[in-house]
Amino acid sequence: MKKRNLLANFLIVSVSLFMPFFEKVKANNANHYMELGNKKMSKNENFYGAKKALLDFDKAIEIDHLHEGSYVSRCYAKYLLKEYYSAISDCNMALKISTNIDNKIGAYVNRGISKMKLGDMSGACSDWRQAAYLGDDKSKNWVRQDC
Repeated sequence: MKKRNLLANFLIVSVSLFMPFFEKVKANNANHYMELGNKKMSKNENFYGAKKALLDFDKAIEIDHLHEGSYVSRCYAKYLLKEYYSAISDCNMALKISTNIDNKIGAYVNRGISKMKLGDMSGACSDWRQAAYLGDDKSKNWVRQDC
């Protein structure tokens, strides 16, 4: 009986000690798949590159459903695939969970260009204004030229 309690206590302590390690491994795996997808997009920033990268972004989000960078990247891939409503949905999720300013800017920019493609210039301008407010120069130019 004492051996069983000792073993149970050992397991509880072991799990609590290694939990941060497992969380890092989980995040690193999601980062790995996001980086794979981003490399595919940078090599071939068109329909075919986006199609290939989308699987990596899906895998990253499957590993960590709160991986904000993967939502931003997947949003852009879906924009390239002309899946504008789905792109907007991913950008919405990225904005909801994002703590990183660059991810917020990316989500606003990507959501804005998707809205523009759907004919919602008012919504696009609103998103670009948000991105410009956060410091994105490209969005400042779009606001000046198109809004």
